[in-house]
This record gives sequence, structure tokens and C-alpha cells, in this order.
Amino acid sequence: MIYCYSFLEIWITSHWSKNVIVQKIYNYVDSIYDYFYPSTQQYLFVENGCQTIVFKSTDGDLSMLNELKPKTCDFILRNDYIKNDRNYKIIYDCVENIKPNYEMSNISFLFFIVHYKHLDIEIELSTTQYTYLIVGNRINKKFIYYLLKNMGFAKESFDDFDYSIQILIEQDLTLLNLTSSEEFVIMKNHLK
Repeated sequence: MIYCYSFLEIWITSHWSKNVIVQKIYNYVDSIYDYFYPSTQQYLFVENGCQTIVFKSTDGDLSMLNELKPKTCDFILRNDYIKNDRNYKIIYDCVENIKPNYEMSNISFLFFIVHYKHLDIEIELSTTQYTYLIVGNRINKKFIYYLLKNMGFAKESFDDFDYSIQILIEQDLTLLNLTSSEEFVIMKNHLK
């Protein structure tokens, strides 16, 4: 009896719930958006760990990007959403360095751990949904501050922010220990 009741409750909830109807509407809207815009580029201007300006382009026209750029920013994060694929995240120092094409890195990490205060925070720079493993991406204090601030960890000012990173590279099992004053650039087959 309890089994039948539980089964019926799950079935009703999954088939008649308002959330399911709303979810189906969102899926429908997403499918229409994907049909008309198979690729969308979003540019986030990041300053002090926060997004200050967001610019979206569906046709690759970046002329407005130059007009929107703030006088100062720590970096620009480009989110390249490609239909039925991952979100490719490319980091630029300034608008002038933005290029239409980018190259995927072959590097991968067994772990990427940020030691912050008394916490060990494992960061995934590449998943099935997104990847930061793009040739030329610079991983430094500004980027880590942005990540940890948006994850709800970093509350202090940028100047007071301190951490260390421990990375194990999958290809050659190299273990790297970096401080907040060090940075690396993702290359095709190694870190620089």
C-alpha cells in the first residue's frame, strides 16, 4: 500500500507539477533560442572580482564592445556558448587582445586545489559544461579572486586576498605548488 501511494505521488508530482510545466516552457524557449542563435558570445568585464559590464553578441560583431569598455578592468572573460557543446571561457587582458578564434589546450589536471584560509577548494577548470583550458588563458590572483568571490568564499579586499594552489598535471604527473604572487599561462601541451 505504501509503495503504491509513493509511486502515485511521484508520478503525479512529475506529471502535473507546475514546476514541470514551467521547466518545459523554459526548454521550449531555449530550443527556439538555440535554433535562431546556435552560438552566442558573452563578454564580462571583471573588476575587483565583480562583473561590471556584460555584452552579448550573436553575430560576432564586436564594434559596440569598444564603446562599452570601462576605463579599467582586471580582465575580460569571454563565454563562447556553442549549441550542443561546451561553454568555452577565454580570458583577455584588454579589448584590443580579443581575437575571433581560440585554440583548445591538451593539458588536463588530476586536481586543482586552492588553499584559502583553512579551506581546500577543488576547482574544475574543465567539465562537460564548460572549459577554461584555452591556449593563452592566464591563471593569476585576479582570476582566482574572481572565482572564489563568485563562489562566496572571498570576502576581503583584493589586496588582502591570499591563497596557494596545488596542481597535479595529468599528462606528466607534475605537481605544482604556487602562491598568490605567481601565475601561469595555459599553453597547447604545457603550462608556462
